Order: sequence, then structure tokens, then C-alpha cells
Amino acid sequence: TRFKVGDRVSGAGGGAFASHNITSEFAPLVKLPENVSEYDCLAEPVMCCCNIVRDITPKEGGTIAVVGCGYMGQVCLSLLHAHGVTNIVAFDPNLSRREKALELGATKANVIEVKDVVFDPVFREMCVSNVCGQYGKCWTCPPDVGEIDALIAEAQGYSRILVYQTVGELEDSYDFEGMIEAGNTHNRLAQALRRELSKEAFSKGLHLGAGGCRLCKICAKKTNESCRHPDLAMKSLEAYGIHVSKLAESAGMKYVNGQDTVTYFGAVLFSTDGD
Repeated sequence: TRFKVGDRVSGAGGGAFASHNITSEFAPLVKLPENVSEYDCLAEPVMCCCNIVRDITPKEGGTIAVVGCGYMGQVCLSLLHAHGVTNIVAFDPNLSRREKALELGATKANVIEVKDVVFDPVFREMCVSNVCGQYGKCWTCPPDVGEIDALIAEAQGYSRILVYQTVGELEDSYDFEGMIEAGNTHNRLAQALRRELSKEAFSKGLHLGAGGCRLCKICAKKTNESCRHPDLAMKSLEAYGIHVSKLAESAGMKYVNGQDTVTYFGAVLFSTDGD
């Protein structure tokens, strides 16, 4: 036979949560080396992770989000990193897991204390100047988003903030279409994260995106209607008076990521039971 009594093996077999399992020696089993622990060779969850990474077929330059950095999340991060994926956004309210995720190759995500966030009402004045043309034309933009002092107080009512960023490639510094598409991609990620995190510690958190909401092609504000999706409409970091460049610095990220790139930031403010 391939094995003898006392050999440590791992592989795919039946039994699920059973403490013992009888299987054929011809089943897909492998003998574990002496220097490898059983914990590192749990075949079934590792196989699931391999299937996940294989099915998503990461594209060069793309961004992949891993929500939850427990055992399987960390295995997925390792596999993605091994496949050459460099733009990985990892999310987990557990600081030790986040640190482990970064060790495994995750980038552009961090959890910091809200007390370290710089708020400045002057950003509301920038909105009033209407450089973007959305002032008074979007329910999630000033002045309809709310009074700045009240929004800052709301944000400061949370204890932690998960900061993430995406970096879009541009043809050149005048590629405005590329900037818009990168912004849309970022906000689609933000909405996807809102859905995924609704079951986690972030369920009662405050999700903030980059720039305007962008959920609807034309905001209901422009057609004199109420917001069509009040539970999904996403306000911006700037609307809450958050100094984004200082936020990036506090989170250990670059505010500018090189020539012919555009960087967008998003965040989830939350509190945990222990806070």
C-alpha cells in the first residue's frame, strides 16, 4: 500500500464534519511532510480556494477584493499573490487578520482609528464653488447631503474606519473618459462591498465613496423626484469634510500613484462590540 499506520495524510474524501473517516488508499490523498502542519494542509478548504482563484481568472492590472481574512481568505490571498495579482484589496475588522493579509500580499487597505481622521469644513466650501457641476443637483452632494457639522459629528460617532483605494490606468493626463470609468469602477466596488459586508461587523457602518453617488445614470434630484435608492445611495468622503490626502497618509497609502494614473478612495466607518 501507499501508506502505513501512523502516516499523516490529507486529501479529498467523504465525512464532512466527522472526526474519523474511512476511505480508499486510491482516493486523492497525499502524505504530509514532517515539516508541514495539518493546519496548513486542510485539503477541502484549500481546494475551494483553488477553485475560486481559478474561476475568477484574475486579469493583469485588475483589482480583486477579498472580504474576510480568516483561514480561507488568507489562502486566497496567497494564491492570488502567487498568480501575480498585485492590486488586491483585503477587508476585515480584525486588525491582526488585516496585518496578516498585508503580509500575504494584500495592498491598499487599512483600518485606523476615527480619532486619527482629519475633518475640515473647508471642503464644503470647495463644493459650493461647484467645480464638478453637481452642487445642488445630486441628493448625496451638498447642500442636500446635510449640514457639515452634523455629518462630521455622525462620522466621529464611530470608532474605526476601514480605508481602501483603487488605482486606474490612464492613457495620458487628459484622459477624462478614463478618469470617469475608473471612478465608476471604484464606486461599483464600493457598492459590491456594501452588499458583502452587510452581514459582517460593518452592517451598521457608514459607507462613503469617491465623488458623487453614481448609482443612477441621472440622479432623481435633477428630475425633481425623491431619491430612488435611499438605502444604496452613497455619500462621499469629501461631503463629510474628510481630508482625503491626510486620510491616505494616516492609512499608509499614497494619495498619488504615479504618472497617468488616477486614485480613488473609499471607506467604511464602523464600531465593534468592544469599542
